[in-house]
Amino acid sequence: MTDVGTWVAKTEDILVDGDNILSFIAGETIYAGQVVGFAATGVDHTVMAMDSTALEHAVGIALYDATVGQYVAVASLGCICNVTNADDTTEIDAGDWVQQDDAACKGAVKAFTARAALTATTIDATNDTTADGSGYLVGLAIDDIAGNSYGRVLIMPYLVLYSDHTVVA
Repeated sequence: MTDVGTWVAKTEDILVDGDNILSFIAGETIYAGQVVGFAATGVDHTVMAMDSTALEHAVGIALYDATVGQYVAVASLGCICNVTNADDTTEIDAGDWVQQDDAACKGAVKAFTARAALTATTIDATNDTTADGSGYLVGLAIDDIAGNSYGRVLIMPYLVLYSDHTVVA
């Protein structure tokens, strides 16, 4: 996997379907099509382009460019938007859940892989371990999204918590 280094310009509309449009203040320069949400140290009614920083929560997709302090329209829950794949070679399959990513160009997504973040923790001194993790979903890919490209995603911001409890001998 190689991160997309520059923002992938879209030749199609960002908003494909839906009318759940919210208005927020841009906390940094935001580009149309970026996944935006609240920073880990959130500021009232202010969104940032998302990456994989812990405790950042996606709200939706910016519908147009905005600079710091400007209002930006954000397509949210239930909308379908064209969203950028954070990887320049790996395809996201239709039906894959997608999450925010730490690509060099903020505001892009990657396929969600819950188990990738699991690390074992001993529950007691004998034989129980658990592996916990979380991920912030942006939505569900409804197209195959080629690397270094974009495609349609059904926007469904959601926090996923998971645990894998194992008894080892």
